[in-house]
Amino acid sequence: MSSLGDRVRKGPLILKGEKPKKKKKSKHHHHHHTEDDGLIISDGNVEEQEPVEVPVRKCTGRIVCTNSTIQGMNTKFIDEIEQGDTILVHHPQSLQIEERQVVSVLSSRSLVVSDPFSQDFVTTTEFHVRKDGEVLRRKVEAKMKLKKEEIDEDGNTEGQGSVEDLIDKELQKKFKKKQQNLFT
Repeated sequence: MSSLGDRVRKGPLILKGEKPKKKKKSKHHHHHHTEDDGLIISDGNVEEQEPVEVPVRKCTGRIVCTNSTIQGMNTKFIDEIEQGDTILVHHPQSLQIEERQVVSVLSSRSLVVSDPFSQDFVTTTEFHVRKDGEVLRRKVEAKMKLKKEEIDEDGNTEGQGSVEDLIDKELQKKFKKKQQNLFT
């Protein structure tokens, strides 16, 4: 028989309610290139490109915002803004520069952005646009050239859709990534 002295436990006390912590294994993260990494695809080869400087332009007119809809006064949204661009506003109440991505341009006086601003603003405010839509359009056109499918008379590729459809899909991917990043 063993006596109580033989069963001496060395180390920290472990009480009934406490469970020992498991050791975490270090994970090795592998970096995979995505479209947003600044890669250029040409002649079937993938080449790395330095990040593109996207111009920021001051637009004509002034805007007010309710939820995710922006209304313009003396604006030319159809001429100056396209889907995928980013609107930069110096918010009159929070005094912060806020940016939202354009989902669709409805007319020269109204458009829809991806997320509402922190607060609605009814004071007409000047705004700037970062032309991210041009970069997105170039990426989509490069992908279409890479696939080398024949283009029919309507401007659609067989089984792929038009450039606008592909831009729409790319924007949806971006919005889903942003939402996933918010919840993780």
